[in-house]
Amino acid sequence: MIYSDFYESGRADSEYVKDAVKFINDKDASHDKAERYYRAMNY
Repeated sequence: MIYSDFYESGRADSEYVKDAVKFINDKDASHDKAERYYRAMNY
């Protein structure tokens, strides 16, 4: 999701990984944030 939503030419893969980790570990979000996002995009 991070890669497809925030793609920029020349951006290192490690930057996408950092953004994904931030998304998953968001302290203001519910504990099942990643699962809820996945279900919303796939159902």
